Amino acid sequence: MRLSVIDLPEGQPPAAVDGAVHSVFARVMNLSLGHGCNALALDARGTSGTLPGSARLEVLAVIDFTREVQPGARIALRGGVLRISGSRISVDFRGGECRPDVPAPQFPTTFPINWEPVWDGFIDQRRRTGLANAFTPSFTGSTIENALVRRSRLVIPPLLRSVAAGDGARAQTSLARLIGVGPGLTPSGDDFITGLILGLQRAACTRKQRQFADELTQHCVALARSSTDISRQYIAHAAAGWFASTLTQLADAIDGRRRDINATLSNALALGHSSGSDTVFGLLAGMACSTPQLRDRIVAALAADPITEELLS
Repeated sequence: MRLSVIDLPEGQPPAAVDGAVHSVFARVMNLSLGHGCNALALDARGTSGTLPGSARLEVLAVIDFTREVQPGARIALRGGVLRISGSRISVDFRGGECRPDVPAPQFPTTFPINWEPVWDGFIDQRRRTGLANAFTPSFTGSTIENALVRRSRLVIPPLLRSVAAGDGARAQTSLARLIGVGPGLTPSGDDFITGLILGLQRAACTRKQRQFADELTQHCVALARSSTDISRQYIAHAAAGWFASTLTQLADAIDGRRRDINATLSNALALGHSSGSDTVFGLLAGMACSTPQLRDRIVAALAADPITEELLS
């Protein structure tokens, strides 16, 4: 079964490379490429937009990579065709157009005019998983879920306050308590940080704010060395200004540069199991940092039980 690449990031992959399959999902494969190359994701979902470091495949309704490919299988790319050991699948890169990974445009505003309707939509439409469970009053779930909720409620409010105050040391301490938090290839804390980076970039209106956002971003890159391989790649992409197209489109809608607010929010939330919800939460948090009334809405929503409210007061 030969699959065709529709588009891929500029310069990836090289003409000839060996490597291995990192991880496999129904419509996505993550590859570890050798010789110092970055990881590459093969995405056959068709509805996820473009992701940094990913190649989109022609969509086949019948494809399920988990039935065809084993994690750890060796891969080899020769003559523009990728072959996977032990699998009948091959991937043809020869017809794929390279898309330049151009950093997302930054259009800072003094007030994100559509933040509040997007926030309300996020609270209503969020998936009941990951950090978003922190907005469910008196939430009770698994041990991991409860730990994520408690970490969210205790760490994110002081993070927002320290960012607003320009207190880099305290902000870095809070970020260190989020990196790698949660299960999966991209833990919830890392997804939140990815969205936060874009939010801070968009909300930075002054030279001092931009410098502060850049310093925090570089600190996140350093912290990500202790997280998962895939998550580390995404945070590195974010530091370079490269984000999922669904997330940048939502940021444009919040800034008033798009009118399809509901559609862009739904598309961004749909990404992954909890990644979309966690990343949107981070985006909204980053864009709210410099506006007290927006920041206060997040803090109030996180104080969803008497114990947490007392700790945050």
